[in-house]
Amino acid sequence: MIAIKELLRELKSDEVREAEILLAHLLKKDHSFVVSHGEKTIDNATKRRFDNFIKRRRVGEPLAYLLGYHPFYGLTFTVNRHVLIPRPESEWLVEKSIEILRRHRDITMIVDVGTGGGCLIISILKNQTPAKKRQIIAYGTDISSTALIVAKRNAKLHNVTQIKFLHGDLLKPLEPKLMAYGLRLTAQPIILLANLPYLTTDDYRRASPSVKKFEPKNALAAGQDGLKYYRRLVKQLSKFINIEFRCIWEIDPCHSQKLKKLVQKTFPKSRPQLYKDYNNLDRYLTATITP
Repeated sequence: MIAIKELLRELKSDEVREAEILLAHLLKKDHSFVVSHGEKTIDNATKRRFDNFIKRRRVGEPLAYLLGYHPFYGLTFTVNRHVLIPRPESEWLVEKSIEILRRHRDITMIVDVGTGGGCLIISILKNQTPAKKRQIIAYGTDISSTALIVAKRNAKLHNVTQIKFLHGDLLKPLEPKLMAYGLRLTAQPIILLANLPYLTTDDYRRASPSVKKFEPKNALAAGQDGLKYYRRLVKQLSKFINIEFRCIWEIDPCHSQKLKKLVQKTFPKSRPQLYKDYNNLDRYLTATITP
C-alpha cells in the first residue's frame, strides 16, 4: 500500500498532471479526487497498473491510448492504436456540416470516407437540434476493418443508430448505392466528408517518434506528394455524374493550392474554396460538385 501523494512524489514534475489523470482513471474517480485525497492509499495491484502506465507513457505512447478514450466536439470517443486520435482542428468539419444541414433542409445523406473511429459523422448526427432533426442516411467507409470496429463501438456508445459502416476503399463500397441514388428523380445533395491521410513520405519520416510508433501509418501517410488518397477520391467522384456532392475536406495546407486546382480542373463548376485554421493556414477545402 502507498499513499497517492507518495506515489506522485516519485515522479518528475512534468509527469505529475498526466499521472494524476491516469491514476484517476484507474481508481474510477475524477481528477479532483486524486488532487484532494493525497493521503488515500492504493493497493499493490493498482500501483503495478499505474507503474505500467507511466512506463508506457515515458516511451511515448499517447495518453489517449492509455486511457482508451479522447474528447472531441464535446463528446468522448473510444480510441485505440487502430485509429487516429482526433485532433481539435477537425472539429471545423463538424461545424461546417452542421451549418450546411441547417441551411439546406433538402440534404438527407452524409458520407464520411476514411471514417476511422467515426468521430466526425457521429458528432454531426449527435448535434442535430431536436427541433430540426430529420431522417438522415449516413455512411462511414474505411479501408481498415479494425478501425470500423472502433467506429461501430462509438456509434453504439452515443446511441447513433442511423450510420452504416462499410469496409472498403473510399467510395468503392458505396458505388452500387450511389449509382442507384443518382438515378432517382428526387435525389438530393450529399454531404461528403473526408479527413484522409495527407502526410508526404518525407513528412511521415520527420514525424515525432510517438506518432510513428503508436498511431496507424495507413491513417497518416499518403505517398510521395501527400495527395494519393485525395487524388483517388476525386477520380472516384467523377463516376457519379448525376449526384450533387457538398464536399467538406480537411487537407494539408502545403497541398491546398494543388488540390484546389485538381478539383477545379476535374469539375469546372465546383467552385472550390479554401478555409483557414486557427494558425491561419489553408486547412480545409469545400466544393460543390454538380452533375
